[in-house]
Amino acid sequence: MENYDILKGIVYPYINFAIFAIVLVLFARKPLREMLEKRKKDFDDLYNKARLEKEEAEEKLRELNMRYDQLQTEVSLIKTRSQNEAKEEAKRIMEEGKRAAENIRFEAERLVSGDQEKARAALEEKILSEVYQKVTEKLLKELQPQRHKEINKLQIERLNNLDT
Repeated sequence: MENYDILKGIVYPYINFAIFAIVLVLFARKPLREMLEKRKKDFDDLYNKARLEKEEAEEKLRELNMRYDQLQTEVSLIKTRSQNEAKEEAKRIMEEGKRAAENIRFEAERLVSGDQEKARAALEEKILSEVYQKVTEKLLKELQPQRHKEINKLQIERLNNLDT
């Protein structure tokens, strides 16, 4: 400890630091203050700008909500009006359908009454011809050729008797 000088070891570093701090304050105080003031001003400007944008956004939101409410009301009115119109249209269509069905029924009854006898006669003729054809086919398959000739002669004689 004898070689240790208190002045060099402890006091000089503090004196050096104090001189450095004084020089730093003298030369850097003004630029540092200007930089901090500019930075504060920039933050204030950004804050004010953000606040204004927020207020504008809130105003737009209020306008949009108001417009949305108006549109919802308008949609409800349109929906109600459309439902009423649809009911009226359905009622009108049903009435027209009933009138058309009545006209069709009347026309069908008129046509059916006139054509009923013709259809009945045509149906009887068709049934008889089909029965005759089926019986003939069955007989041809099941009859002997000699018996077939005899039946044909009998039928020809009956037809001849009908003509006279």
